[in-house]
Amino acid sequence: MKRLILSCLLLVSSGLMSRSAQGQIGPRRDLVLPGMSVDGVELGGSPSSFQAVFSQHPGQVGAQIGRSGAAQCPDGVYYWSDLARDTSVATAYLKGGAISQLSVQGPVFSLPNGLKTGATEEQVRQASPKAQMYVLLHSGNKVNGGRDLHYWVDEEAGVAFKLAWWQSKKLRSVSGIDIFPKGSAYRPEGCISTPQQWEKLK
Repeated sequence: MKRLILSCLLLVSSGLMSRSAQGQIGPRRDLVLPGMSVDGVELGGSPSSFQAVFSQHPGQVGAQIGRSGAAQCPDGVYYWSDLARDTSVATAYLKGGAISQLSVQGPVFSLPNGLKTGATEEQVRQASPKAQMYVLLHSGNKVNGGRDLHYWVDEEAGVAFKLAWWQSKKLRSVSGIDIFPKGSAYRPEGCISTPQQWEKLK
C-alpha cells in the first residue's frame, strides 16, 4: 500500500513539474517582437488574425475604415482596448488588406528586454543606440503634455518608441510602441496628415 501511494505521489509530482516547465517555455501572450509581431499577430497577416487573438482578451475589439483621400495612409484600422482595467490598447494598421504596422500601449505589452510603456527616454536610447530621433510637429496637446511628440525610431530593427512629455516629472517617457517591417520607412499611424510634419532631429 505504501509503495502504491508513493508511486501515485511521484506521478502527480511529475505531471505538475511537466506542466510548470511547459508554462515557462510557452509563448508569452504580451510579447512585442520588433519587425515581426505582437502577441503572435504578425506583420503582413490578415485582420482576422488580429481579431482571433484579441477577442480572447478582456476588453473590446473594433474596426474602422482608413482616412479618406489619403493614398499613402492605411486603408483600415483594427483595434483592441481594455481601458476599464489597465488602459492597454493594441492597433493594427492595414494596407492592401494586410497588417502593415502594429501599435501598442499600456502595461500589458513589453519587448523581450522588458521595455514597455513608462520607460524613460534614456532607457530606450540605451536599448536601441542605433536609432534616430524624430519629431511630429504640431502634435502637441493636453493628452501628451502639451508638447510635440518625439519618436525614437530604429528602422533597421523595425521598432519605434513614442515619447510624450510628462509635465509633473519634467521628462519624456514611452507612451506607445510601434512595430513595422524591418528596413522600411516608419511613419506614426502609417502616414502623416497635414498640418503635422515629420522631421528628423540632429
